[in-house]
Amino acid sequence: MKRGKLVVISLLLFALVNFPSPWILAQNPNSSWPVFHHDPAHTGLSSFVGPAQPEVLWTFSTSQPPESRAPVIGPNGTIYFGSGYNLYAVNPDGSKKWEFATGYNIGSISPAIGKDGTIYIGSRDNNLYAVNPDGSKKWTFTAKSPFGYSSPSFLSDGTILVLSEDGYLYAINTDGSKRWDFKIDLDVYSFSPTVGPDDTIYVANSEEVSRGGEKYREWGLCAIRPDGTKAWFYPAPSEHSVAVAKDGTIYIGSSSGVGSSVIALTSKGDLKWSCPLTKSIILSGPALGPDGSIYVGSHDHFIYALSQDGRLKWKFETGYAVVSAPIVDAKGTIYVFSADGFLYALNADGSLNWKLDFGGEYGFSSPALGANGVLYICADKLYAIGDKSRPTSFSDVLSDYWASSAILDLVQAGIIKGYPDGTFKPENPVTRAEFAKMALLSLGLKEEKPENPTFPDVPKDHWAYSYVEGAVKAGLIKGYPDGTFKPDGQVTKAEEMAVIVRGKKWETGTPTEFHFSDCQADAWFTPYVETALAQGIVKIPDPNIVLEEGGAFKFEPNSPATRAQTAVFLARMREK
Repeated sequence: MKRGKLVVISLLLFALVNFPSPWILAQNPNSSWPVFHHDPAHTGLSSFVGPAQPEVLWTFSTSQPPESRAPVIGPNGTIYFGSGYNLYAVNPDGSKKWEFATGYNIGSISPAIGKDGTIYIGSRDNNLYAVNPDGSKKWTFTAKSPFGYSSPSFLSDGTILVLSEDGYLYAINTDGSKRWDFKIDLDVYSFSPTVGPDDTIYVANSEEVSRGGEKYREWGLCAIRPDGTKAWFYPAPSEHSVAVAKDGTIYIGSSSGVGSSVIALTSKGDLKWSCPLTKSIILSGPALGPDGSIYVGSHDHFIYALSQDGRLKWKFETGYAVVSAPIVDAKGTIYVFSADGFLYALNADGSLNWKLDFGGEYGFSSPALGANGVLYICADKLYAIGDKSRPTSFSDVLSDYWASSAILDLVQAGIIKGYPDGTFKPENPVTRAEFAKMALLSLGLKEEKPENPTFPDVPKDHWAYSYVEGAVKAGLIKGYPDGTFKPDGQVTKAEEMAVIVRGKKWETGTPTEFHFSDCQADAWFTPYVETALAQGIVKIPDPNIVLEEGGAFKFEPNSPATRAQTAVFLARMREK
């Protein structure tokens, strides 16, 4: 894209790309980047670390350049983005998983991924599409006008929030029915809703005011309660999404005829501070660093860093306007794509870490950072930017290893890890404590730290205490008749099936067919194994998991589950 077109882009897409927080991670623990700018609070803050020595790992091309679209990352590391009429799902290795066609151009800058893995994307055919993880349509919600460029967001209960071009904020239930709508008196359909820790929703709006005997509409930020009623309004013109910190502080990049400032408000709408920055226009939504710093980009080519108390810390000049919203990794490195065609990585002190040349063609997409440390960014195509210095696989898990895909999925999701020597040891057994942690994380359940331990052999100072207690509270695990848990004991395949079935709340019933010769009616685990088979956690045939002898199948339920088998079971579960 030539620089001469930037004026048009600024007018038409002024805030297209501006659309973590512990409470957000609790909402969708299976996705490393489920919505635009990481989370519904639009912090842009990841709990993972990006590349230190960048290189392009792969690219993925579509019939139309995605340009300003911004990708999101779902369970198993799948990357989702829109281009043309289609929503694309791309595997972590760069191969296409599927594509889903809408009825017209994709409107949303980013898709959004729900807790159950459903992908939501808005189209200019007036529909919000809900797409299953396998690429099939789940449902559509039809509005009176297109869904413009507003990316969907979520309340903590999974309610979908999205703005349409006719000025309505819709709250949509996960079954596709409308919960409520709220009229926005301003053409701000590119403003993605921001959600605070108390589920308050923040969008741009206008209100009628009277001054000097004249009435006019004043542009600002509107706070909306989760039930769809207005909470308050603050006059601060802004055409991009705000960011909300975990303490509820709201940060706005506000521009007016006299210049631009970053404004901090309390959750009640009271002014905390305002920091004037530039006479130019702030083009990007704010990002928040792990130390509380605030980062915004401007039309004057600079990215600005402010402290939590509103002081300017530093500014860094790029080669052209900074339109895309910056993001920040767990180390405090700031990543920003400038309209000069360079992706910049800045250290927390404002010094340049590295920059990567995209040929001067694009610079309007905000990146997404995966659990594998790879940056995904849209330009003329989708790019995966990895680290030359970081190993991409385990020495004992080659690409053709039978469980390699499942292992990679769980590693990317932060559920399992390798060993310091670069190995994974896939044939090693899994302990009961290790599996309690893996299962809890895979199911997206909370850790628990009760005052009194459930088991005498899992005291409060045990490394797995919070995971075991969380699994107990969720009804996933049980101890032995003597009251112990035996955390270092090896978990069996049958025990893993029981935990998975309980965790997914699948009905077991009384089996009438027995598919495995070693899982008969009188065994406690047979209902769990048969249910797991029906749900696709176990399969027939299932090499490396199910033993076939003379036309009969054995599950070997009392055999210790290996790390590879466990990864496959949990990866399959996460797809359900």
